[in-house]
Amino acid sequence: MSGPQSSRGHSATLTLGGIGVAAVGLGGLWVAIRAGTPAPGDGPIPANPIALVLELVSGRRTWPGGRSTLVAAGFGVLLLLAFVLGLLVVFSRMSGGSRIDRKARLLAPPGRLVGITPKEVARSAAVLRPRVDLRNPASHGVALGVTVRGKTPLRMDWEGVGLVLAGPRVGKSTSFAVPAIVDAPGVCVVTSNKADLHDATKGVREQVGTTWVFDPQRLATPAGGDEWWVNILAPVTSTSSARTVAEYFSSAATGGAKQTTGDTYFPTEATNALAGYFLAAAVSGGDLLHVMGWLRTPEDPTPVQLLRQAGQYEGAEMAQALARLTPKQRDGVIGTARSWITVLTDAAYAQWVTPPVRVRFVDHHGHVSAEKIPGTRRGVQEFTTAEFVASAGDTLYALSKEGTASAGPLTTALVAQVFAAGETRAALAPTRRLPTPMLFILDEVANVVRFKDLPDLYSHYGSRGMPILSFLQSWSQGVEVWGETGMSKLWSASNVAIYGGGARDDKFTTSVSNMIGTYDVEKWSTSKSRTGSTRSQSWTKEPIFSVAELVAFPRRRAIVLSSGQRGHPHPHRAVDERAARRRDQSLPGDVPARQRRRAERAAHHPGPHRRHPGHRPGQRHPPHCCGASRPGAVATTCGRSHRTTRSTGASS
Repeated sequence: MSGPQSSRGHSATLTLGGIGVAAVGLGGLWVAIRAGTPAPGDGPIPANPIALVLELVSGRRTWPGGRSTLVAAGFGVLLLLAFVLGLLVVFSRMSGGSRIDRKARLLAPPGRLVGITPKEVARSAAVLRPRVDLRNPASHGVALGVTVRGKTPLRMDWEGVGLVLAGPRVGKSTSFAVPAIVDAPGVCVVTSNKADLHDATKGVREQVGTTWVFDPQRLATPAGGDEWWVNILAPVTSTSSARTVAEYFSSAATGGAKQTTGDTYFPTEATNALAGYFLAAAVSGGDLLHVMGWLRTPEDPTPVQLLRQAGQYEGAEMAQALARLTPKQRDGVIGTARSWITVLTDAAYAQWVTPPVRVRFVDHHGHVSAEKIPGTRRGVQEFTTAEFVASAGDTLYALSKEGTASAGPLTTALVAQVFAAGETRAALAPTRRLPTPMLFILDEVANVVRFKDLPDLYSHYGSRGMPILSFLQSWSQGVEVWGETGMSKLWSASNVAIYGGGARDDKFTTSVSNMIGTYDVEKWSTSKSRTGSTRSQSWTKEPIFSVAELVAFPRRRAIVLSSGQRGHPHPHRAVDERAARRRDQSLPGDVPARQRRRAERAAHHPGPHRRHPGHRPGQRHPPHCCGASRPGAVATTCGRSHRTTRSTGASS
């Protein structure tokens, strides 16, 4: 799309607007004169407003005054307001957002979208949820926004997984997360590093089920409020399950990226030691604080004795292996393991994962027994993942802010165990899928859910009836946690990948620009000689969205890349090269404009069967430009939301 074409479009809009203003003005003048009292001697008022104006100008009719003046003044004010509003509309269309919108015609049209259109998500919902009333579109899938071209609402179905990558303060939460949480059909898990999603949606979610707010850092709840606890060691029954929980803490503390360089001895041995202690505490009624105490005194034989009494001999061997290390090795292993669970040194954090009534271990002549310690936190409710995933519409908010005081290891372990509980419940269903989708909205996923295996299990969770929509501020933020390979897996595993602007990573934005594709731009050159001048045509490929445009992408606009999307014909007409050559040879510079335009039209034969030269059959990711939904706002020209969010809380 060239600049002159855009200018001609705006000129045409201004011209039509001027004609409309003139027509309304003439009509207003006619009404004003009809409202007044005709002067003596004036004839009947003509029906044609133009004739009436001519009579006034020539003096054949006198202005009535009185009411006519008041009516004319009123019409004048209305015309002035209409003119100003018209100018504002035109100037707004000449802004950056309008430039982005105009390029939507170069992307896949609504009729060629795959898997995310209203008909397709409704068809998918009928298969996945056959016994549910699906008349409400919100029951078909997760709202993604409305296309700029065609105003088609887009949704991700209930077995899809998506990834939203957009910079800070571009409206990710209000555009995508809040509407999805509000419309979640059943259980919902929400993560964030601040209170915005909690405040905006808790009032709605409380109407459909219990809300659980895991908030050790008190980002959204006051101290002493919403007290409950969760047993992180509940799923630990064997050395393998103990090692899984230990890896939750290690990946949360160090990132989930696999170490390819450096010494891996201490992390590996620390994971084994931590797993052995976790298993000892789990089989004996202990808790994470016991594990912290054993790491402070590695010579304590209690964990080994507890494991042997429970018949966990492999776990006992893992715990006892520390005693056979050299002091330097043992210090390194213990130091690494303690750093992973250092979050438990804060009593305010530890109370979220320890029971209200704890036990102490006492050695009676070689047999260790557990004795209850009188507690002061009686009546604190326990959160169990199995009951949560089986509920009708409970909501879990897992909140953690990055930094040295982050509760990330605890939120990572909690959310990972909810995934595992959902997977276990889905495996028992006839369809091997949860009958009611359990939606995961993972805002700030790289800070709150630093789960090493997330990229590998991402699409698998979707197939189990656990759709996920994760949010990252940048590509490098994901690389820090999962590594370049893991981040690429996460991006590729997403059925719907969304770019919402604000990213300044040149490598990533270049990749997005390449995935969106190119289009042909027509260029003309004029050459002059003694015999006259000739014009020649050439075509050059340019990116639909340059890196600079992607970095400066306007708010409430997003590029949607969906898997399975077919290639689409380019909107430009195919070029008849022979006609173009004939035109270049036969059209000197002094040919009349009408003849030149006729020849140019002939050179651009519509050719409905033709495709753009750069068309790639089977292209995976033709994108769609869409506006995103926003709570509390109805649809606008950017195609935001087709409904108003029913949030009762505050919204950012």
